[in-house]
Amino acid sequence: MASMHRKLRLLFPICFVLTIVWFYYAVSFPNQKNNGHTTYNNDLKTTRSTQESPEEDNKDNRPTSEINQVSPGAVILLTHTRSGSSFVGEIFNQKRGVAYFYEPLFPFGTCPRTSSNLAEEYFPNALRLNFSSAWDSYIKGNILSQREQQGASCVNRGVCFASCTKCSLFLSRDSNICRNPKNGGHACPSKLNMTKLSEHVAKSDLMAFKVVYMCDISWIQPLLNDPTVNLKIIHLVRDPRAIINSRIFSTHNISADQLIEQGCKHMTDLLDYADRQLLQSKDYMRVRHEDFALKPLEWTEKIYNFVGLQLDENIVSWLKSATSQNNSSNLSKTSQFGTERNSADTVSHWRKELSWENVLLVQKHCTAMNSSGYFEFHDKSLLKNMTIPSFDPSMIPP
Repeated sequence: MASMHRKLRLLFPICFVLTIVWFYYAVSFPNQKNNGHTTYNNDLKTTRSTQESPEEDNKDNRPTSEINQVSPGAVILLTHTRSGSSFVGEIFNQKRGVAYFYEPLFPFGTCPRTSSNLAEEYFPNALRLNFSSAWDSYIKGNILSQREQQGASCVNRGVCFASCTKCSLFLSRDSNICRNPKNGGHACPSKLNMTKLSEHVAKSDLMAFKVVYMCDISWIQPLLNDPTVNLKIIHLVRDPRAIINSRIFSTHNISADQLIEQGCKHMTDLLDYADRQLLQSKDYMRVRHEDFALKPLEWTEKIYNFVGLQLDENIVSWLKSATSQNNSSNLSKTSQFGTERNSADTVSHWRKELSWENVLLVQKHCTAMNSSGYFEFHDKSLLKNMTIPSFDPSMIPP
């Protein structure tokens, strides 16, 4: 009996040690199977995420979280509707290595808007490649602006006008975010993969945004001073009489008087703020549409130098084709996507169509037009005399 007690006393510490070892093993490796295969949950998740394509990971259409990327340089082409910005913006869209975003503020509505705060959130997120948060702003802003139907494409895909090759050509040309069918154009999934978009843009030479629905630009200044985003602004201005003439043909829900008064106020406000706060910045450039239209190659090179791009033969060839006389049929009063122009006709076309009464009304309300070098007409016969210029060609905007 005494011998048995001695044996039990010896076994007790051994059992205690074995129990401690078993408990440590069970807690540390809860998912280890007993079939000889070492597989852990965390490793399984990592393996699956690296083997599956981004499209497979995003089947539920939720935006995937972006990885920590370093943003390339960025430029905002800031202007107004019917200012010729589609044509100027195309020099970015046609350039390989540029991620060009067409009208990213479209879901937030026109000015004045009820979703201003959400619109102002878009660029800080996009410039830092946080496209998932930018997409969240789309969802909320589209509802507030009551543009659910018009902005549906932006909300559904996460990028506005993604399926339009004249808007975001990089999606299929420089990446496989969208595919390029044999019959031309490009086809995009119903929801773009935000992680894949972020990764591609991070490797791009430049981000470019064409924006016409910016009601207030005071919030841009902090971004210009932020070294982490490397932002530049190109402010495209155009003769307000030409802008109003084009808008009259495409706007039918308000009177010409209201259109002129509202449009002139918006143009004047943006110019006044830019003159006071942005004009002296090395990251701000003002371009007059008329100068670009008459000398597209020269001004494309100036713009490229400003943003750090090289002018290549593909861009030169596109410019020559897009501005040739043979493309005069592409001048449309109603198309906002027109990217080909008969340059000389574009500059003076409004003088043939805008009524004399509306010419005088625009000159009354658009008080900032003189500072950009546009001449006022006080005689109808002089307006129709095309040998008399409507702007000062020697005055280059600062």
